[in-house]
Amino acid sequence: RAAPRTAWRVVPAPQAPPEEGRPPVKPPALGQVVQVNEAVSLENVETGRMLMSDTTGLVRNSFGTECEVFAEEYGNREEQRLQATWSFVNENWTNAVVRLEHGRTGGVHWKEDEGDDFAGHFHVHSVDEEEE
Repeated sequence: RAAPRTAWRVVPAPQAPPEEGRPPVKPPALGQVVQVNEAVSLENVETGRMLMSDTTGLVRNSFGTECEVFAEEYGNREEQRLQATWSFVNENWTNAVVRLEHGRTGGVHWKEDEGDDFAGHFHVHSVDEEEE
């Protein structure tokens, strides 16, 4: 049994105003299976508030990029539409993102992306630092 205020229902995501010359995106019908990468929203069953994300404080960790989440009544502001839109992904999607990033960067990444030099409260000395 779910704890109070932890049950969510999948609902169609708020739609952006249609672009000129393009038909509006048709939201999924109630009871349909949610497809991979399909835009949806999550509504709290008890409060009716939408699960939203705050992308201003993104945190990168070994699981990927995380952001803070909160529940709020949905208004009609554009940033709320984006904050209330979610999608489910699978390993095919994540592998494609990794391939695109590798293609974009040529596999080069910052040293900071490799881990914490100060893990365990000590600094790991590297050969690169001696050359500086």
